[in-house]
Amino acid sequence: MKSTIKRYGISFMLFASLLPIHSYASAYSPPIAPFPIGIHWPPPPSQTSNAAYKDIKDMNANFIVGGNGLDTFAKNDAALASAAANGLKVLVQDLRTSPPSVFANGNKPTDSEIDDVVQHYKTNSALQGYVLVDEPPATSMPGLGYAMERMRQQDPAHMTFVNLYPNTAEPAGANLGLYDFTGELVSSSHRVGQTFKTKPGQTTISTIQMWIDRSSWSIGEELTLKLWDSPAKATLIAQNTLTGATTNSPRFALNATVTGNTSYYMELTHNGVGDNSIGWVVHSKSGINWFRDGEAYVNGTAIDADFWYTVNQNVKEGSYEDYVYRWVSQRPDVLAFDHYPFLQSGFSDLYYENLEIIRRQSQIGGIDFWSYIQAVGYTPANIKAPTQNEMRYQIYTNLAYGAKGIIYFTYMTPGSYGETGFHDGLVALDGTKNASYNWAANLNAEVLKLGPTLMKLKSNAVYHTGSLPNATQALPDDMFWQVTDASKPTIVSTFTGDNGVKYVMVVNRDTSNARTLTFSLPFKPGSVKEVSKSTGAEVSTNYNPSTGILSSSFAPGEGRLYAIHSDCICPNRP
Repeated sequence: MKSTIKRYGISFMLFASLLPIHSYASAYSPPIAPFPIGIHWPPPPSQTSNAAYKDIKDMNANFIVGGNGLDTFAKNDAALASAAANGLKVLVQDLRTSPPSVFANGNKPTDSEIDDVVQHYKTNSALQGYVLVDEPPATSMPGLGYAMERMRQQDPAHMTFVNLYPNTAEPAGANLGLYDFTGELVSSSHRVGQTFKTKPGQTTISTIQMWIDRSSWSIGEELTLKLWDSPAKATLIAQNTLTGATTNSPRFALNATVTGNTSYYMELTHNGVGDNSIGWVVHSKSGINWFRDGEAYVNGTAIDADFWYTVNQNVKEGSYEDYVYRWVSQRPDVLAFDHYPFLQSGFSDLYYENLEIIRRQSQIGGIDFWSYIQAVGYTPANIKAPTQNEMRYQIYTNLAYGAKGIIYFTYMTPGSYGETGFHDGLVALDGTKNASYNWAANLNAEVLKLGPTLMKLKSNAVYHTGSLPNATQALPDDMFWQVTDASKPTIVSTFTGDNGVKYVMVVNRDTSNARTLTFSLPFKPGSVKEVSKSTGAEVSTNYNPSTGILSSSFAPGEGRLYAIHSDCICPNRP
């Protein structure tokens, strides 16, 4: 079943148990308005028509992720024509540049295949960009990175799109392709190094982390990491020595001053004590480039590979965050992922951990993230069709974490090509709209009104009250925005607008009960407005500046966005 689905551009992770864009990445720029709202699994070629695409537009979506048999020039051209007639955009999927097999084990399409695809679509007014692979393993990322860069060279005005696995695919890292590597032993006569480039505007390197087998470290053995200006080692910038490690991804503290967008060289050496051998120090296999703008070295000679490393991060090797980190290192146009949390057996306890990781890597990489929204049931994987409250919950929890785009999975209920087990998508296989279509249309209308504000916001922090989900942080007691009854399950997220105004989004983290929530703002700002989900304008609230108290009613799973206007500039204050 999964191979059939994969062939047509749909990849639904089997849950075995429960189980601003880089300034140097691309000429593509994300839209400010409207907020990106997409659908995945559009009508198949036999149902492609202006009328069918009008239904997508009427759902208040604005783009389509190709799939469901839309995979050739003729089929995509028909879809693009129907999209243009309804003011929609399409992320096209073409079989020559999108099947997972093309990118397996570091492979990639040929330049001529990429160029032919891009030249065919690039001038189409309904083109949003190019779908590459859905849920790739890490072994596919080097080839995907090459294809993205080639497409950018040929068509800098349109984006490329890859959707990542959720963290439910993580067990032991095997499903994510993180253990396809080799390595080097380090001794007094065998040193290893790596060139890399700093980010634009970067001024410091606090730490460098490497993947080193800690069990090979014996008493007295030391590893020294030196940061040089280049492999020629004319100028030593910083160094640090470790006498052991408690993890396989130790960090060397360098605290070095550096220049942005500049190449540097780090080198690891051994002090010759003990058995004079530590390793492996993990690197990619020959010919595989995990990272951009760098190369691995052994005894001063480049080896056409990359050592695993992080700069100013603490990432567990072989983990889901490592998987996301490696993709961010390829500099995608957006960071997209899917996590479908509503199961027949209950709510996924890994949902917020996934959001925390995606948000963190998105911010570190300077890349907007888009989230898939569960909108279908899938019996073999214990996934239920969400209720209206659950759909609302997904949208507002993702917005609270700073998502800059959402995509519904699925629009059409799969079945056109013999897929089984799917039920209750937004639209039935025969084209009949399910109740969830109207739920999505109404929620999308709200998001579109909030969109012009949301797209300009920088996410600062995300906190929770009530029982804390895994990997989340409790709302601090000295925060400028307090939930008076902290036992209530909420999210409180803070943002900064491009005008310097502070924004707070509050989400009722309850999918069953509506709640009236009361908030205390101890520093009593001058005014608190709400960004209206009906008009997009700031409207009055019942905030009392003399008491600092505000209250609002929330439907199950609902979020509200508030703007705080204050002249106060001080710690923990708006």
